[in-house]
Amino acid sequence: MKPRLVPLFLSLGWNFIPYVITMAAGTHHFFWDADRFTPLCLLVLLLLGILSRKLYSVSSLGLLAVNFMYVHIKYHWGMDLAESRFEAAMAGPTSETFEYAKIYFGSPELAVLLHSVAALFLIYRVFRSPSFPPAWRLWSFAMMIPLAVVLFLARESMARFPPMSVVSDMLEAEAHLGQIAARESFIHNTQSEARSCSEGYEKIVIVIGESAVRDRMSLYGYPEKTTPFLDSLNPWHFNGIAAANQTRYAVPQLLTRATVRNFNAFFHSQSLVSELKECGYETYWISNQGGLGVNETYITSIASEADHRSFLQSLDYVKTEYDGKLIDTLAKMGTARGRKQAFFIHLRGSHFDYRERYPVESAMKPGGSISSEYDNSIFYTDRVLSGIFHQFESDGLLFAYASDHGEVVSEQFYGHGFVPAFREEYRIPFVVWTAKKERIDTVRSILGEGILNSESFNPLMEYLVGLDNRPDLSSSTLVLDVSPGNIVDYEKLANAIRVSPATR
Repeated sequence: MKPRLVPLFLSLGWNFIPYVITMAAGTHHFFWDADRFTPLCLLVLLLLGILSRKLYSVSSLGLLAVNFMYVHIKYHWGMDLAESRFEAAMAGPTSETFEYAKIYFGSPELAVLLHSVAALFLIYRVFRSPSFPPAWRLWSFAMMIPLAVVLFLARESMARFPPMSVVSDMLEAEAHLGQIAARESFIHNTQSEARSCSEGYEKIVIVIGESAVRDRMSLYGYPEKTTPFLDSLNPWHFNGIAAANQTRYAVPQLLTRATVRNFNAFFHSQSLVSELKECGYETYWISNQGGLGVNETYITSIASEADHRSFLQSLDYVKTEYDGKLIDTLAKMGTARGRKQAFFIHLRGSHFDYRERYPVESAMKPGGSISSEYDNSIFYTDRVLSGIFHQFESDGLLFAYASDHGEVVSEQFYGHGFVPAFREEYRIPFVVWTAKKERIDTVRSILGEGILNSESFNPLMEYLVGLDNRPDLSSSTLVLDVSPGNIVDYEKLANAIRVSPATR
């Protein structure tokens, strides 16, 4: 073997290591998981290495990045619906990315990083080795022509298998986010028309929670007093289930006509924000979540419809503010009597890392465990809800609170966005307070003790404010698991943990 081939073959062989890692972890069956395109990719790299050391080096660096993403997603989540994982990463704020890395950076990632260091050394050796003779490079170029034809013809099949599946999933995620521009165009070209909200509320306050599971709320029967304010307020509280277990799909279904069966309705429908503007309300969007650009995500697209917008994380800080700062922001914006105002307030809530969601002095009990830190986050959210509520006079007020999705909470594993999903990811608080009882009583008589799917939130609000005279409620148990392409039945999902009576 020619000496110059040694570093090239060593480098090529090293590219198999990430797949060996996943196989050893029990998450990947090497030859039986349809990896038949991996040898083709390695052959392409071999030919590139003979043709041009620079092209080989650049391609190998790209493959290192793909390998890292593949091992991480495969090990923690599985490659099913991986495009949704990439979409979350692309749309998420930096602060959330850092918190995610703290929790999910472990031994698989460390192993791949060590692998990458060795790979970089081998790539350097290839880069510094002598060029191959012109005849070899000509032969390599000639071989790549039929190989390129084969790969082009097999491109759809290749896109299903790693490492190409990682690239195709990333491109698909980018295409999904690109649909936001289409919605922006729709909103811009939609003519506003005057409408009547017959119930005549002066103030409407809608608080959107984050990762709050009703199992851990004393309002819903949890034995510890995690929601003293809501308990004392005694609002109407429904057995809510989230329409999705990911924020970017859950919030659009809360505030637009998007549903589990027809999420695409989001891209050609106004939100409740615009509908209340047409009723003469001055609208406000106040958020403790990232908002670098008003149309970068599904949620900031909705926020862009408001007259006034405030993102506490508008610079995408690495560390988020506590939700309590939203109360100060609300006070500065003004809640003057005699003005019709509608406030949409998006909390950071109980999104992991739970211990980062509340100041220590506001904890209800010592931290140190996942369970106690999560309960403290729920307790602090209740305190924030109290602060928001008391910014307003109760007369002429409609106050609603719902979480985007729930959360699995245990010492062994926690979070949301699992495939297959767990019931805890969907059991959410769905709370309404108003001094006007007639329409709420109608809703209660229809629902009884049944489930209320959060895809009902928008039509329910339309009914309560008097935009619609018929409550269009959904008790469907169909929900989205991670992606709009994956509809599942909540009733058929497993419970991850038993914690309280609130497990319907």
